Amino acid sequence: MEALTHLSYDEHAFIELTSPVVDDHQWELIDGIPLRRPARSIRHQMIAQNAERQLNTCSASKPDHIGALFATGLRHPNDTRFRPIADVAIVDLNEVIENGNDYYFDRCFLALEVISSDSLDLDEQIKLPRYRELPLCNHIIAADSEYFRVRHWARSRGWAETAYDRPDDLITLPEFGFSCRLKDLYARTDLA
Repeated sequence: MEALTHLSYDEHAFIELTSPVVDDHQWELIDGIPLRRPARSIRHQMIAQNAERQLNTCSASKPDHIGALFATGLRHPNDTRFRPIADVAIVDLNEVIENGNDYYFDRCFLALEVISSDSLDLDEQIKLPRYRELPLCNHIIAADSEYFRVRHWARSRGWAETAYDRPDDLITLPEFGFSCRLKDLYARTDLA
């Protein structure tokens, strides 16, 4: 992961700077520093895709206007210098209709990061703790890409961590009608 510069940017300057850049990397604005992240491993991508698919196949109790999206830009309401891209996020899909040309969602209900060795420090020390500041975000999930392990924090439990590391461990998010076994998040990977 490389920083573009030591200057500090806000959202508008960041978009202006990185919009013409076309490469196989993903750009994030973290504490005012544009970071270029390398392409994700196949395993990383599969875990994120499995999570997105599982979250989108929730029962009918999930409100129609919310859905999970892959590689989702999130807007911190009080910090224009923090514009992360979550591997998967449950967001308010009405924002697509309201602001279809925008790059970031304002209403995030869940943020999920697939943790890889190349993103460990950024995800663990900056992004995961900062997701707690998003006013509607009630769940944060970290899925390890190198081990069969998921950690989950919920606002309703005072952000206490729950760890899952057995294939049949059940991950449930009642307000989304979501329930899946840990092995479902790691399906089609060499960790399954």
